[in-house]
Amino acid sequence: MRVIIFDYDGVFVDSLAYCAGVHNRLCADHNLPPVDGPAEMAQRFMNDLAATFHADGMDQAALLSYLKAIQAEFAHSYHDLPPVEGMRELVMSLNDERYIVTSNVSIIVERHMREHGIGSMIEVLGADKEFSKIKKIETIKAKHPGDKVIFVTDTVNDIIEGKHTGAIIIAVTWGYHDRQTLEKAGPDHVVDTPAELKILLEKL
Repeated sequence: MRVIIFDYDGVFVDSLAYCAGVHNRLCADHNLPPVDGPAEMAQRFMNDLAATFHADGMDQAALLSYLKAIQAEFAHSYHDLPPVEGMRELVMSLNDERYIVTSNVSIIVERHMREHGIGSMIEVLGADKEFSKIKKIETIKAKHPGDKVIFVTDTVNDIIEGKHTGAIIIAVTWGYHDRQTLEKAGPDHVVDTPAELKILLEKL
């Protein structure tokens, strides 16, 4: 048996500019600095996201408050973002055990998947359930002892965290970080399109 874990933002939906805009609308109320557009927002995903916010002076309570505000904003319009072309079809072609591990909020991702017909997952594990992707991946691995685990993501920090778990890491270049940036983090594979991802998954 094989387990495939997907990140969501950047992999299934091009949400970088949207997230930057939401952050800038909320940042003043949460004593956070604004970001200068999508490129600077992407830089925040070079390192552990919770650690990045803690470096901005947020404690755990403040971070949870910010997450609730994000959820309220996303509830209005995140579901209107179109999925990345080809990803819905890719998921529907898979017979593997599938999970989502995301820094987004679980119910927001679940609604987006439902409204865009993206195939069902065993579970969506968002930041509302656990901030650390290492812990989330390890939790999934514990449910599938001995199975091959593949993690598909688009950010440097996810690659770093995924490597700590021993998962096979596939980086996709259509998300938050470009190929050159991703390759420096040392994923096992890098793909440029959902079609290439499908071919690679058929081989692994």
